[in-house]
Amino acid sequence: MRNQNLQGELKYEYLISSLPASFREVVQARMARQLCVAEPDAALPAVVESDYVVVKGPADSVCLLEMYRKCPALMEKTMREFTENQKAVADARMTLVRGVIKLMEVGGMKRNSAVELIANGTRLGTLSPEMLYAASIANARKGSTRTGVGTSSLQRWLSDYLMARTSGERLVIMAPGKVRAKKAEQYPWMGRFLQYWRNPNRPSVTMAYEAFADDWQCEYAGNELMLAQLPKVDTVRYALNKLPKAERERGRITGAEYKSLLPFVRRDWSALPVNGAWVGDGHGIKMEVVHPATGWPFMAEITLVIDGCTRFVVGWSLALSENQVAVGDAIRHAVSRHGVPLIYYSDNGGGEKNKIFDADTTGIFSRLEVDHQTGIPGNPQARGIIERLNKETLARVAKKFGSYVGKSGDRETQRLYHRKARSAFNALSKGKELTAEQKKYMAKVPRWDELLEEIEVQVQRHNNRPHDSLPVRENGQHWTPQAYRNHLIKTENIVLDMLTSAELHEMFRPEVERIARRGEINLFNNRYFSEQLAQVEGKRCASALIFTIRIA
Repeated sequence: MRNQNLQGELKYEYLISSLPASFREVVQARMARQLCVAEPDAALPAVVESDYVVVKGPADSVCLLEMYRKCPALMEKTMREFTENQKAVADARMTLVRGVIKLMEVGGMKRNSAVELIANGTRLGTLSPEMLYAASIANARKGSTRTGVGTSSLQRWLSDYLMARTSGERLVIMAPGKVRAKKAEQYPWMGRFLQYWRNPNRPSVTMAYEAFADDWQCEYAGNELMLAQLPKVDTVRYALNKLPKAERERGRITGAEYKSLLPFVRRDWSALPVNGAWVGDGHGIKMEVVHPATGWPFMAEITLVIDGCTRFVVGWSLALSENQVAVGDAIRHAVSRHGVPLIYYSDNGGGEKNKIFDADTTGIFSRLEVDHQTGIPGNPQARGIIERLNKETLARVAKKFGSYVGKSGDRETQRLYHRKARSAFNALSKGKELTAEQKKYMAKVPRWDELLEEIEVQVQRHNNRPHDSLPVRENGQHWTPQAYRNHLIKTENIVLDMLTSAELHEMFRPEVERIARRGEINLFNNRYFSEQLAQVEGKRCASALIFTIRIA
């Protein structure tokens, strides 16, 4: 075709179809690069299904659209369940389809030619960066060497796009299906295998599988169909990993260890007032100290008492072992400095739960009018705030000395320390002169007073550093237990129930009950006489352990 412009220049226009094949491919490729550039604000030509010959898609696509049109609620539910990856793949496919439509609308190309041009361009990298990026994610399943998109795939996406009437239909019809992993309970043999797996001896997968396979082959001997259903050990291992950890470990671990895998109810300690509830617990220090009586190294026991509301350590006691005297001393230390609590919460150990504390008439808690609550046996999570304190603060105490014997220490170093320290103390007990090496390892074991000083340092560190379980202050940092306790006492006008020195002396004298017989009571295989006991003949009397008698 011959045309003349305003300047009188002659120009010639040729039909693309009349050009030689080699020239035609170059022109169409250039047109594709120009047309297939993403333009978010540019409106695409309206696509009417009757404008083009729609290649009939898969039967499931047609049925799916019909189902969604009959039940729009189902389509909305499907779109809500799409993952971000499914949406991204659908958007990429629609981007490629729009490129084909541009070539058909603007370039006047036939459908097959436009599809082949776009598909070849995605593999050769001759399209715009936007189109190439869309091609890189349009395939839901990508191989290691797979590049671009196939012609048949692009034809199918174009058909689906043209069949859809709304943007929602295009999304649900072009999004890839989500491969749903097979659930553990869908394996028919899983329940039977768990009978061998859930063993307190905690056998390995291989051991449990061997017992499971032997039983299976013995039961179904001669049944080729059932023998073929026996899974491989790798299949068992794969399916077992699909179980939640708590379900996978059921029957293999019990008690507190198993409960640590289960959901728990987090207590809101902030709802309690200052001294509303104290939590106490004893814990062995993972280090050795010189025994104050024997002079030999041993592991001591510390009892800590913490205010649940403020996380403030109100009292502590270091003892030779966990017993009622150690717990009583920690409570006395706390009450003497910070008042009497409403509730004392502890475990059910012998040091915490005994007649010295809980007896109706003579118990220390009974006389102080403190409600003593105990946790469920084997359930330390209920006292999590003090368990955390034990692990953190006491670990810092133990690691300050060379006699640390905790799990995190080096095994060889600890073995050498134990052997050398025992050698030094043995030589000392026999009156032998110590070698330089023995003196070195003996110095690693702290004295009792040195340990007491370090515990006090770490307790003060805990009380005066920000605690992440306490509220945040105006400066953006959490309150320290000491400051938060003082703040609550001041702002809430809390009056602490403090005891006088005489009351402390009286309240913390352990007492026992004895029956008066003719003016006498029997205490520690000794008889004690008082004329006043004649007035309570045959009745129970409260007798203090320091051998003073109080008439009940």
